[in-house]
Amino acid sequence: SCKQPHTPLIGYYSSLSWATQMYHILLSWSCGIDGLVINVKDIYDEECMKTLVQTLKRLYAMNLSYFSYDYSISYDDQGLLNTEAAINKFMYLRDYILPEPIDFLRYNGTPAVFAFNYPNEYLTAEQYSAALDDVFPTGKPILVWNQIESTASGYVNSFYPWVEPGGNVWNGTNWGKVYLDWFYPELDKYSNKLDFVTGGVWAGFDDRNNECWGGTRWIDRQEGWVYEK
Repeated sequence: SCKQPHTPLIGYYSSLSWATQMYHILLSWSCGIDGLVINVKDIYDEECMKTLVQTLKRLYAMNLSYFSYDYSISYDDQGLLNTEAAINKFMYLRDYILPEPIDFLRYNGTPAVFAFNYPNEYLTAEQYSAALDDVFPTGKPILVWNQIESTASGYVNSFYPWVEPGGNVWNGTNWGKVYLDWFYPELDKYSNKLDFVTGGVWAGFDDRNNECWGGTRWIDRQEGWVYEK
């Protein structure tokens, strides 16, 4: 079993709870954040994804004319072991998510989804793109790809940077400046094959006491300085 490193400020909760989801959505929205992307890997994630749709529908049903909050999905490679699995997930997106009366994240009117990929381990960008083509003969969603990958060029619409301290040392103060200084100039090389640039920002985190996957990984928030940079 996994040891919980810290108690949440709002107490212990289930991420399947619509009340908890609503709390986080409204709290983030009040801070100026206008959407969320849920990473979907396993069955539990899929249940959270479905519950989130219903939670957003509750909010929109309140007729808050000033409320606007986008929703999108990040498909985790670990849950897409083959093209058939990808097709099934994209069919669910087409038939049960996009028709819902919520604000799905769009770029120039086209739905946008993300890929949290693991290079050379699971599906390639070409396979992702082919699966989307199969499910969406028209209105194919925009695909935003994790990290810059030369072999993905031509199959994805954008790249985004993921939290990376640069090198292999997670020592707290190494927050990713070297990585981001490389990422954006490198992105320029693909500008003629991408539709837009997706930027990234992180505030820092501390997973050292998380015995499930934390290990030695942490980035010191430096009292907000990292987020500001």
